[in-house]
Amino acid sequence: AAFVVTTGPATAPLPSPLPARPAPLVESAPSPAPADAAPSPTAKPATPAVKSPTAITPVTIPEVRPPEVSAPAPDADITHTKGLTPRLEAWVQAGTSSRPLYLGETVGAGTKLQLRYDPQGRRFVTLAGRDSNGIVEVYGTVAGGEPGLTSAPFALTLDDSKGEQAFFAICTDDRPSSEAVMSAVKHNPVRMNGAAVSSVVVRKD
Repeated sequence: AAFVVTTGPATAPLPSPLPARPAPLVESAPSPAPADAAPSPTAKPATPAVKSPTAITPVTIPEVRPPEVSAPAPDADITHTKGLTPRLEAWVQAGTSSRPLYLGETVGAGTKLQLRYDPQGRRFVTLAGRDSNGIVEVYGTVAGGEPGLTSAPFALTLDDSKGEQAFFAICTDDRPSSEAVMSAVKHNPVRMNGAAVSSVVVRKD
């Protein structure tokens, strides 16, 4: 039992025949709140019971990689689009710059020319020339390269002979021999089995 001590004026207590017995403390139950009573602002909502999470079995997803694309084998079949023929152009070099040869332009001895070609998908390009006297030269065979015009890895300097100088790009899927190219270029028109041929003519004065 709890006792409360108070302070006040010193007054003598009245004598009592028997000491007063303290009343027993009875803890009374709180009165139920009416049904329509508003909840107390300080009341906290009851915490809902939390269910234990269901165990999840991890799933391993296999890694998917795109298929690797390999270069075609040397003996693989090659499909060429019908109607696309190789291109060959002659460019005039002037110092560090160059320009295409104009249509009908005449050039003189000592002019430097560079050949540019587009084999349209063929693997090899053989460059050759034939002058007005029928003399044939094979300059070399290079790889077809990427689509579009590609500059030959060399330049040609014209000599002092007069007349027309014809240049040829013989495009093949197999590397031809120099003898086969020379034999084909000697004749007009230039034809070789399994080859597509493009040409350009330069007039010299």
